[in-house]
Amino acid sequence: MNPLIFFLGISLLFSAPGTSPQTNAASSKPKIGIMKFEVDTDLKPALSTFLYESFSGEMVASGAFTVVDWEQLDKVQKVVAQAQPNVSPEDARKLALHQMGLEKLYLGSLTKVGSKLYLTVKLLNLDLQVERSERLPVASEDDLEPAVIKLAKMLSSSPEQAKAIKAQLERQKAETDRWAEVQKNESEESLAAFLKEFPDGVMAVKAKKALEAMRGKTADREKSEELARQAQAQDLEKRDQLHNIIAGRWFITSEPVQVGANHQPYRGVPGGVVNILQQGTSISFEGLYGGLFGYAVMKSPRATTYSGTYVSGTLKARCEQGAEVNAMIDESGKKLIGDWSTKRYSGKLEMTRGDPDRKP
Repeated sequence: MNPLIFFLGISLLFSAPGTSPQTNAASSKPKIGIMKFEVDTDLKPALSTFLYESFSGEMVASGAFTVVDWEQLDKVQKVVAQAQPNVSPEDARKLALHQMGLEKLYLGSLTKVGSKLYLTVKLLNLDLQVERSERLPVASEDDLEPAVIKLAKMLSSSPEQAKAIKAQLERQKAETDRWAEVQKNESEESLAAFLKEFPDGVMAVKAKKALEAMRGKTADREKSEELARQAQAQDLEKRDQLHNIIAGRWFITSEPVQVGANHQPYRGVPGGVVNILQQGTSISFEGLYGGLFGYAVMKSPRATTYSGTYVSGTLKARCEQGAEVNAMIDESGKKLIGDWSTKRYSGKLEMTRGDPDRKP
């Protein structure tokens, strides 16, 4: 058959009424063909149609192309093959592309390797040479639609724009992976580092809220700890004051028992109240000579002034008649525990602060 007559027949067969190949060629939009997606045999066959419709729909929506359906291209290719049996399938496809005025052809495929899916789309010229090829890994079938739409955007853009889109996709994946790490061990440090790395990312708002909530808890905890520290400091200050300042009333709470020179115990008169005066490390108070602090063995006990020192929690005092008192303050600062003695008598001594809650 004469090739000229053959191509003219094909043109008349597939040209729309009232149009001509020259009219189609003059269209302002590039005319492209999109073939049905090939999928691995162990995948669902329906995925082929789904991917084709998603991809072609996105290319049409871009408004940049006139899209020829794969069935129409396949139909022309079959007519060419029937008219010229000696033409190879590749040459038949080339003739069909030229005859239909197509400028580019898109071939898509879906393969499975291990547990991952890989979506690939190749862009071929009229000689069926691959000009561009883009591939995206897909975690599951649920992610196929957004992936094929991304491929359509990349292949409908310039190589530079496609490179930028791919870089953005890679950054989004890096953000997703990094966020998964943050969630495993969520802390202020990890959230702050994530926001520093992805300040405008998809997860930035969620990360900011989590960080603010965590910082709020930290602030509350720090406030609580500070209040506890202040209370402890006040307790220590009060204890120090109780340890350092013993001026005030003290009640004698020890048993009124004293031991004589013959080492025989005597029951004395219960003690009363001692008022201690203090100036620096010097102290003074009044007691009863002979029966110290009320432990009277004398028929006419008299008040006796004791003077001495209070240094590092230890009280030492004596009176002119020779009676001595030695006592140490306890950890609480509320008790003085020790002993007293005269030339003839001795005894244990315990005094309790009369006003422990009043600031000295």
